[in-house]
Amino acid sequence: LNARNKTFLYSIHPTLSFLQPATQTGALYLLLMEWLHRRYGAAASLVSSIATDDKLDPGAFQIYEHLKTISEPHPDTHALRLQVTLALRNVPGLVKPWDTAQELTGYLQRLSQVSARCRLGESEEVW
Repeated sequence: LNARNKTFLYSIHPTLSFLQPATQTGALYLLLMEWLHRRYGAAASLVSSIATDDKLDPGAFQIYEHLKTISEPHPDTHALRLQVTLALRNVPGLVKPWDTAQELTGYLQRLSQVSARCRLGESEEVW
């Protein structure tokens, strides 16, 4: 990363079950790492932490750009892309690194194979 902050400090939840990012950029980075390690459910649990309607800072934008490099054909990947799209849909000027219509088609075609933790909620599906 060429961003100003190249390290992230995460708190550990009292249950010792997961990390708690302190910033949106830290959450986006952790989401990317979980996704790359194919821990789709853990990545999906971080999507709400990246939701914003403000412009992404340069570090967050650079991490966001790395999401397009994930070419995993797993059904949960379609769901994660749609969740990220929804979480960042109101960010001004942000171009999605994937074709949302194609991701929605892939999601619906493989819906029975999408894990419960990654499935879109009813309100998200209606969007």
